[in-house]
Amino acid sequence: MHTGSWPYCLQQSKHEHFDDNSPVLLETFVDPRRYAGTCYKAANWIALGHTQGRGKLDRYGQRALPVKAIFVYPLHPDFRAILTGCAPAADAGKPTPSGKEHDG
Repeated sequence: MHTGSWPYCLQQSKHEHFDDNSPVLLETFVDPRRYAGTCYKAANWIALGHTQGRGKLDRYGQRALPVKAIFVYPLHPDFRAILTGCAPAADAGKPTPSGKEHDG
């Protein structure tokens, strides 16, 4: 297991149920000049593509950093909807005190 995933593994028990503050997606960056990302591929991480090599603080577009492969691992089945803000209300489909379901 890559050391970058240790903090998540240690915190997993705290996130057995998902709420507004729970992580829904993990991401990691792999330098393909040094690693093929084989362990991430074998662990069902999703390869999204590559960075542009600019870094988060680049202001001039000079690509001074190495290009890295981007991998993500979804932790929630509706991660796309949650991250885009299109997720149904948390109480959608749950019975109300009257026994009827919310429409969301």
